[in-house]
Amino acid sequence: MTSTAAPSAGLSSRGRLLVASGVLIFVALASVVWTQVRQFQLLSLANQYQDDYLQVSLGHLESEYLRLMMLWQQAMDDPAADRAALQLRYDIFVSRVSLVETDRARRTVLAQGDNAQVHRLVKDFIAAADVVLGSGATAPPDARALRDLYPRLEALGGPVHSLILDGSHHLSSLTTQRNVALRETNRNTIALTVLLALAAFGFAVLSLSQFRRLDLRRRSLENVSEELRRARRVAEDASAAKSNFLANMSHEIRTPLQGVLGMLALLAETPLEQRQQERLRTARDSADHLLAILNDILDLAKLEAGKLPTSPQRVDLHLLLADLEALMRAQAVAKGLKLQVVMQPGLPRWVELDPTRVRQILLNLCSNAIKFTAQGRVTLKARADDARIRLEVEDTGIGIDSATLAQLFQRFGRGDESRARRHGGTGLGLEISRQLARLMGGDIGVTSVPGEGSRFVVELPRVDLPAPRVEAPAALRDVPVTAAVDRLVLVADDNAVNRDYTGAVLERLGHRVVFAGNGAEAVAVVRAQAVDLVLMDLHMPEVDGLAATRSIRQLDGPRAAVPVVALTADAFADTRAACLAAGMNDFAAKPVSPAELADLLARHTAASAALTAPPHPPAARGMDLAALVDLRILGDVFRLLSAHKLDSLADRFVTEARDSVDRMHAALGKGDHETMHRCAHSCKGMAASLGLKALADAAAQVQQAAAAADAAALAPALSELEGLIGPSRQALRESVQAFAGP
Repeated sequence: MTSTAAPSAGLSSRGRLLVASGVLIFVALASVVWTQVRQFQLLSLANQYQDDYLQVSLGHLESEYLRLMMLWQQAMDDPAADRAALQLRYDIFVSRVSLVETDRARRTVLAQGDNAQVHRLVKDFIAAADVVLGSGATAPPDARALRDLYPRLEALGGPVHSLILDGSHHLSSLTTQRNVALRETNRNTIALTVLLALAAFGFAVLSLSQFRRLDLRRRSLENVSEELRRARRVAEDASAAKSNFLANMSHEIRTPLQGVLGMLALLAETPLEQRQQERLRTARDSADHLLAILNDILDLAKLEAGKLPTSPQRVDLHLLLADLEALMRAQAVAKGLKLQVVMQPGLPRWVELDPTRVRQILLNLCSNAIKFTAQGRVTLKARADDARIRLEVEDTGIGIDSATLAQLFQRFGRGDESRARRHGGTGLGLEISRQLARLMGGDIGVTSVPGEGSRFVVELPRVDLPAPRVEAPAALRDVPVTAAVDRLVLVADDNAVNRDYTGAVLERLGHRVVFAGNGAEAVAVVRAQAVDLVLMDLHMPEVDGLAATRSIRQLDGPRAAVPVVALTADAFADTRAACLAAGMNDFAAKPVSPAELADLLARHTAASAALTAPPHPPAARGMDLAALVDLRILGDVFRLLSAHKLDSLADRFVTEARDSVDRMHAALGKGDHETMHRCAHSCKGMAASLGLKALADAAAQVQQAAAAADAAALAPALSELEGLIGPSRQALRESVQAFAGP
């Protein structure tokens, strides 16, 4: 900051000096102009008034007066004197008198002292002499007339001489004053010229200095710009390095996590004791939580890089909210909270939005609301106006104070650190949710009162769409659900756990599996056997997945066209693009669920489409069926099991559920709340895994009452659970029959 401010201050000071120099030059120039104008005026006056000529005329007047006196005396003394010469001299004298009668003479000579009186005496003499010597005289002048006029002419000698002296003195004084003024003007002109030259020189020096300073500043700015460009390149390199690091970490974390989740899923299908099941469920919850944190970090990295795309599509908004309620209900019930989804009148059903991102936002907000609410309710309200859809998540939890609200959406910022530490979480969810909302053209706001609860409002643009046409499901119902033809699938992965898990799922789907531990082995298998599909990991020793795929595409014959699907933990758009450029047909990010594997087989093996096509959900037969069974969960189960196996599993579940109810009745009579809690928990887990949501909610109510040792609530809750077993079994049977078809 100091180095930046100093040049600015120097520039301001020099700017003021330049302005002062400019003003000084202007004043000097104006003064020079004024002096030159003054000098011109003095010279003009001297030329106009002709002081020198007037002074000469006065001298001539006195000379002619003396000559006239001499001839006048000769004419009086000698009758034979030349009277014509006297007449000529008189005329010259009169003309000299007229020369001192100009305006300049009147202002300078005649206006001084008694000169005006002398002038009148002269004029009176001329008037009297004109009778004898003037142009109107009828006879030549005689001696007598001349003698009569001579005293008057003689009397003019002193006054005329005085007039001449005064006039000459005054004119000399004026000339002296003019010369002094001219000399002063010349001195001022020289001084101003010197000042102007100095000011111009100073201005030139300052301008040159300023130009040099500007040049230095320009070079400094160019250097700063170059440094910024280098810093940007460094930042871009750092960002690329971060992206590469995240990609590598994604692979390094997701690869073992895939194995953990896969093995846990397989382990859950084996006979386990009650305590083992609980520990297994805890392990799966922890793994799922780790995966959620990893997904948050990767989503944030993609958002920062601008590589997290949105996929607007036709969405049944009502169904999306209903699914969200089903997902969150068990979590709310486990804490004894009431979960409500309120869709207000006017809410459109079919809209265009990204269901994945909207579900991600609402799941995060609802999960937070449940997490930080000890008692009361969590409500999701959905309403719309002409332009926006508003989704509001309200709770009756701990609330947020104003100081915390300011940093609520900041990275790693959490409302209550003590509670956050107790509940866990990275603090990234809210920031990601807001950025996702803004990416879709909306935003998230929050209001809260400490101790009373909070309200988060998600606003999204409203784009209504017409309802889609419903196709008849007859063709789907005619498709068999057991594998008539198996497929040979190559699993190329250097991680043995991932190979075992993926192989177990594929075998469960009715297919044969062959394995490869690196890319070279994968190419050799494809060259030697006619495989139907390749599930290719990317990061493998010797030859990676991309190079192996390019080698496969260069094989001869139809084996070069075998479908290759990237199965990798690098969940980045750049990785997807690289896979497609290498010749792969599809891309799936680890961990991959059994349903996703089935979908991959359906898309890339023609014969397996019948086996793995998503079952068509049965038509709702009244609100009872919809309230009892979550068709989405049941459909996922139906993809992996035949109708016979699913029906057999349902019968075994009902038997175990009724046994659990009997044990809970016996425990209720003994006040054994721990046994009731354990049995209700087991029943809830089994019901939820089959999509029996009403039965799972009832078991959760029993579990909650047992945990609170609420004897008054246990009996009616247990009765409700017992009453739902039969209807749930019937709803499950009808749903399976509808999936299987006639």
